[in-house]
This record gives sequence, C-alpha cells and structure tokens, in this order.
Amino acid sequence: MAVKNKVSVKNLTQKYTMKQMQPVLLLLILVVVSLVFTILRPEFMSWQNWSSILLTSCTVGIISIGMGVCKMADYFDLSVGMVASMGGLVVAALLEAGVPLILAVLVAVCGGIICGLLAGVLVAYLKMNSFITTFALQSAYRGIIYIFTDGFPISMTMKECFVPLTSFCQKTLFGSIQTSVIAMVLLYVIVHLFLKYTKLGRSIFLVGGNPKCAHICGINVTAVQIFIFVLCDVLAVLSGVLYSGRMGTASAFLGATIPMEAIAVSVLGGNASGHGSMLQTFIAVLIIFVVKNGLIMIGIPDFYQYIAVGLIMFVAVTVQVERKGR
Repeated sequence: MAVKNKVSVKNLTQKYTMKQMQPVLLLLILVVVSLVFTILRPEFMSWQNWSSILLTSCTVGIISIGMGVCKMADYFDLSVGMVASMGGLVVAALLEAGVPLILAVLVAVCGGIICGLLAGVLVAYLKMNSFITTFALQSAYRGIIYIFTDGFPISMTMKECFVPLTSFCQKTLFGSIQTSVIAMVLLYVIVHLFLKYTKLGRSIFLVGGNPKCAHICGINVTAVQIFIFVLCDVLAVLSGVLYSGRMGTASAFLGATIPMEAIAVSVLGGNASGHGSMLQTFIAVLIIFVVKNGLIMIGIPDFYQYIAVGLIMFVAVTVQVERKGR
C-alpha cells in the first residue's frame, strides 16, 4: 500500500512538474530561435523589428485566443478567418453609410455572436463534427462576402468617414506600440483571468476533459459549448476590425490562411481537451511570427514560411501525442 501511494505521489509530482515546465520550454524555444536569427542578422533584435513582429502577429494572435479556448473544449472553428473578414467589411460599410464607430463595431460584434450561435447550435445540439461544420460555414461566409463585395476590398484611405477607425487603430503609444498590440495583450489577460477565476471559464476545462462528468456535476454542457463558439467568433470580429483599421482597407481575402495559423499556434501552445494556457498561447504566437519575420530578414522567400509553420505544427502535434501516450 505504501509503495502504491509512493508511486502515485511520484507520478503526480512528475505531471505537475511537466505542466510547470511547458511555458518555460516554450520561452526557451523563443529565446533560442531569436538568438539564431540575431546571429544571422544583428538588426533582428532591434526594438523597431520587435514592434513589427508584435504588430503583424495581432490578427492571428487575437484569433488564437478563441481557437485556444475551442481546443481546450476539444473543438475547432475553421470559420474564424471569414468571420474576421466580415467583421472588417461590416464596420467599413456602416462607417461609409454614416453610422458612428461604436455602433458600427457593436453591430459587427452582434454578427459575430450570430455566427458563433449558429456554429455552436449545429455542434452542440445536432452533434455535428466541429471541423466539418465550421469548414462548411467558412465556405458559406466566403460566398456571402463575394456576393456583396464582388471580391473587392473597401479602401479607407481617401474618405473622411473612416478616420475615427483608422486613427484609433494606427495610434501609437510609448513611441512605437500601436493600439492593436495593446488590445491583443489586454484580451489575453482578460481571457486568462476569465478562465482562471470564473465558474464558466473553469467549466470549459471540465467540459473539454470529460463532458459526462461535467454534466453530472451540474454544468450545462450544451450552453458552455455554444459559448465557446460565440467567444471565438466575437474575437475574430474584433481581430478583423483592428486589422482593417490598421491596414486602411477592409479585405475580403483576410481569412484565407488565418484558421490554420491559429490552429498551429493553439497546438504549439499546448492547448488540448481539458487543459491549456493563455500564457503558452501568447508565447506560441511570438514563436510563429519570430520565425516568419526571421526568415524574411535572412532573405528566404515568403512561401517558405508555410513550410516552416507546417513543420512547427507537426513537431508540436508529435510532442502532444507522445505525451498523451505516456
């Protein structure tokens, strides 16, 4: 009996130690990759370059928050890219029609809520596969976007009605940190606190780890599952709005590769059914975009970035599968 207890304590200690080590290992990977690119190009470590890395990571970084929460509940949402595009396009169209900025953003957020409710109901109530369901929704949203825009972006550079959005999103604080970066960091902090200190946030982990146990504990599993998709799509809308204001154009093609990049970030960050961390997700975002930025700086063509991201995702999945097997 004593031997069994000793083994159980040892296993628990090893599991707890590995859980603590995950963010440290990710941070170590980030440092090593940064040092490699710094050796190859010393200007890589400049504050200007790091500001650029943070800025370019905002769109995928914010969407990765929602995708990470989806992965914690053992789901995917492939429609987030098109939802982000629709968010930017809706705000741009409403501003062009004379609607105030705050009201335009609220309307876009309501659209994100509707998209999330649709995906959540299909998955939670009809028990449809989340991957296939959201892939189908992605195609439907792409068609809707092309019907209303003919595939053309809405430019915000020459009209006074877009100034409130572009000036807000392009405003810099502390010298070179744009509003989008601050918004991304705040969203990570808010969602981290939500997951850690609220009943609904903690329920997400239990629903992802063991839905039957969650139901027995009195948790409304269906409501939690729907909420996950609503949160994911609302964050996608906010990401699309910030991107449109920062770039000065609302693009119909924003969501082409974003879902897979967000999944790569989520997997690299260690998010899986029943467990995950916003801190690890944020570090994973930095790793992905440090690699992409570094490859560009050393003169490697852009399309090699997809190979690099794919390899990173492959390694992350392999590590997760091996850990789960043990």
